[in-house]
Amino acid sequence: MKKSLLTLSVFAITSFAFKTSPSGFIQLKETGMRVMYYEMKVDNCTVTINDKPMKGNKIQTQDRVKLLLTGVYGFRRQKGTDNVFPAAEVTITDEKGNVLYETENILANVVGEDGVSEQDASVLSSYITANSDWPAGKYYWQVKFWDLNGTGVILTEMMLEKK
Repeated sequence: MKKSLLTLSVFAITSFAFKTSPSGFIQLKETGMRVMYYEMKVDNCTVTINDKPMKGNKIQTQDRVKLLLTGVYGFRRQKGTDNVFPAAEVTITDEKGNVLYETENILANVVGEDGVSEQDASVLSSYITANSDWPAGKYYWQVKFWDLNGTGVILTEMMLEKK
């Protein structure tokens, strides 16, 4: 119940902050990964662990968990070019809400000053590697993708349980 309430609270706060309903929502039953998108479109979401489809949410030290979004559309082109400017940040928190890991725009070096093609931006991914410093317990992995030229946002969240 606590996990569901926390997740519901995160998404309720997010919905309130955007003051609009999401354009779409994906939830993967096998992992619990949730994806909400605003003023954008996501066709598919996949989660892998050590390059194999993930079943459940259990991880061990050094496991690599990857989020892959495909069919991502809705980025606004920069004036005078056909390129778009996606951005992303990652946050990992523990059950108490303590931030264990947080990034700024992890796509800044990839996108650069010139941007990327809409086709390249239609596939977005992020991964984490379970840190040996994290004790056994539950963690919340959140990835936010957004459009630097528009208002489109994609929010993802998954609860991971480290053995």
